[in-house]
Amino acid sequence: MSSHAAVGRPVRVLVADDNAAWMEGLSVMLAAHEEIEIVGSAADGNEAARLALALEPDVVLMDVQMPVLDGIEATRIVASQVPSTRVLMVSSSAAPEDVARSRRAGAVGYVFKGCASAELVDLIYEVASEAASNAA
Repeated sequence: MSSHAAVGRPVRVLVADDNAAWMEGLSVMLAAHEEIEIVGSAADGNEAARLALALEPDVVLMDVQMPVLDGIEATRIVASQVPSTRVLMVSSSAAPEDVARSRRAGAVGYVFKGCASAELVDLIYEVASEAASNAA
């Protein structure tokens, strides 16, 4: 796959979701790709924002609906304070208002939890490559 070549190292990913089983399954699936490194996981939006600020991952996979601080507000914090980190919203909601609010908060993409794993991996590589090209 050539889309991740521009990064030149494993893509550092933070996974944020309040569903522990889904988050664990996603992390295991992503860790099977040698070009992806899971650097952390968060069960609520506040923890996601805190970890993103501390770890500065390339990509945050952020659920929309989480306790303490929802994913949209957490995205707003990450986008404003860690501009090199790209946030991809991952949700079971297909509501157009959730997509629009996510984009306004600074998310670079919105993926449905039912998408194929290959599609999600490709999107992670794509946004990480875009971030690497913008930084160069």
